[in-house]
Amino acid sequence: AAAEAKRDAERTQQLYDRTVASESERQEALIKQEQAEASLNEARARADLRQWELGRSTLTAPYPARILSVDTALGETVSSELNAPVLLRIARSDEMLAVAHASADVASHLSLGQKMNVLVGQASAQTKVQAKVQAKVQAKVQAKVQAKVQAKVEGRLVGIVSEPQSNQDEVMNYRLEVMIKPEQGWIAGLPAKIELSD
Repeated sequence: AAAEAKRDAERTQQLYDRTVASESERQEALIKQEQAEASLNEARARADLRQWELGRSTLTAPYPARILSVDTALGETVSSELNAPVLLRIARSDEMLAVAHASADVASHLSLGQKMNVLVGQASAQTKVQAKVQAKVQAKVQAKVQAKVQAKVEGRLVGIVSEPQSNQDEVMNYRLEVMIKPEQGWIAGLPAKIELSD
């Protein structure tokens, strides 16, 4: 419409220059051209606004992730005022934790950042520390999966956390957290063992 109005205005200007068209016809053609250009600019601005809104409505994880659950429905209104609801739960897809429990004697010989081997897959009863691989998320994922494939990966000890005791007679227990890089198809709940050097 804008291009057509421009052509009409140019044609009317040529006719006006040859004194075939009147001044009012020339003014009318110029007004139509300006209106068409304004409509085009308005449509472009609306398209830019929609594109900007679309960009603001897309959720992007700050790291490689896997979606664990979606806790909202299509078309649901979400407000970030006061208590923002949980929309979805994600877990890092490039990191996993092998978590095990150990006695104070074992934990006292370990240090954060220490490299450890983690055997993921078929757990053995002969190991010093049994563990389960879990996704690194705020809410723990409780998936139970039987693994038939066994893989040995190197990890790094990132947590030695004392566990609360239910009574004073219990021995202090520590939760060991070893960060590992997952292989294709690994999910939370795989059996694992953390190999400790003697």
